[in-house]
Amino acid sequence: MSFFVSCLEEELKEQRQLYQKGKRALERAPEGYLHCRERKNRPAFYQVLNIHGKMVEENISSKPQLVEALLNKKINCEVVRRAEENIRQLEKIQGKYICDSFSAVLSTLPKTYREAFVSLQKTSGSSAAQNQDYIGLPFDPESHIHETAAGIFVRSKSEELIVNALDHYGIPFHYEERFPFPDAHNRYLYPDFTFYLPSGEKKIWEHFGLMNDYDYCLRSANKLYTYQQNGFIINKNLIITQDDFRGNCSSRLINEIICRELLPYYR
Repeated sequence: MSFFVSCLEEELKEQRQLYQKGKRALERAPEGYLHCRERKNRPAFYQVLNIHGKMVEENISSKPQLVEALLNKKINCEVVRRAEENIRQLEKIQGKYICDSFSAVLSTLPKTYREAFVSLQKTSGSSAAQNQDYIGLPFDPESHIHETAAGIFVRSKSEELIVNALDHYGIPFHYEERFPFPDAHNRYLYPDFTFYLPSGEKKIWEHFGLMNDYDYCLRSANKLYTYQQNGFIINKNLIITQDDFRGNCSSRLINEIICRELLPYYR
């Protein structure tokens, strides 16, 4: 259910942004409100103002920009009202919700059970493979410039987001471990993340960050071809994500993928 928590946080963030945006718009809105009267040919619009305690109407049918501004004022009033109520309800849910993910439950169990889990992980073959040394790309201070919460330096903000999420869920991984099979040009690939699951399976995760670069896309296609030729298939044992056209990656999407593709193996 951690994905639900992530969605809840994202929705709260969006509602707060809507609330603030609406409040700023109302600060710039004209005085009064809009009133409409039916006329023979078309409706007439009036701006209703409170002048010295008296409600006064002014025909603004010939001022479409003012009509639009009063319309937007009413819309923003409703947006602010709804966002305020949504924030109140979401915060109430957030305060009462109890996370029941494996890692969250495990962390609250007595020491005996936590140690039993660690012991079982250490005796499994996948854990041994996960903990052994591996051949990875050499550290490049000009490329590995983003430090994660786990102290690992990665190449992009998106990779930093993925590593921090994996660390949060307690999922072990190898960063840029050499893929055992070379490509068609006899060159070795280095997937972003390699996982040795408790079930004995192996998965890799590639995050493509520069998809607006044509040469990068060609290299990415070559990677996918090499993985496919060696039994790694998308939605089976190969996870693929990418940045959007602005170079951003959704934390909600990352959490969803981890909860769907990886976390079930650790329950």
